[in-house]
Amino acid sequence: MMRLIYLNDGLSSVFHSQVAALLNWYQQQGWFSEVILITAYNHQEEREKIQLQISAKIPVLFFRLAPNYPFFNFVNIMRLRRCLSRVNPAEENTIIHIRGEMLALYYAGTGNKYFFPARTLVD
Repeated sequence: MMRLIYLNDGLSSVFHSQVAALLNWYQQQGWFSEVILITAYNHQEEREKIQLQISAKIPVLFFRLAPNYPFFNFVNIMRLRRCLSRVNPAEENTIIHIRGEMLALYYAGTGNKYFFPARTLVD
């Protein structure tokens, strides 16, 4: 059975209706053996709001998002890489769903070890 790693760029206006609802539904329906959310956050309050909206059965990994300037891209890539190393996205049965172009750019920057285009969806 497949497992889903969902990369999210933080608490947006549609997080509850599009991200949390989708992941919670996947978990309830049993479409994936495991659903993991990796999400960015800017401050502790945002992190707590995200945690409240996601089912307790879904592991959530957080990384703090640095400002969106070229100088900080490397910092964001390294923080994302650290989260990815905890969930081993290189497993053959893994699908990676990325929400947002900048997060996809950071993901691509993590290197070939974690970059598998055949199982990666960016929206």
